[in-house]
Amino acid sequence: MGTLSRSKSAWWLILQTGARSRAPPRSKRAEAEVTDKEPNKVTAWRQIGLLTSIPFILALAPIVGYFLGKFLDQKFRTQPWLSFIMLVLGFVAGVRETIHIVKLSQSED
Repeated sequence: MGTLSRSKSAWWLILQTGARSRAPPRSKRAEAEVTDKEPNKVTAWRQIGLLTSIPFILALAPIVGYFLGKFLDQKFRTQPWLSFIMLVLGFVAGVRETIHIVKLSQSED
């Protein structure tokens, strides 16, 4: 019984000292002063990253849609309708995402 009570008191002491040694949370303003950057400032590298992702989105969205449609065609035996529908939906999704990226890039200027 003595070792059990000692271990409980040791853990209690560790928990108490750990709680006291925590630093108070810093505000967002203090973090901005440390890094000297504005939180919402857009860099040229971010725009380059956004705009170079457009070709990948335009290419991959219809490809993924086609293969998903082909899988569903085999599962439901609806050759070639679901492949065609998913290809078109993939293309529409790619164009929609591209428009969203371009608007986001233009609003950051």
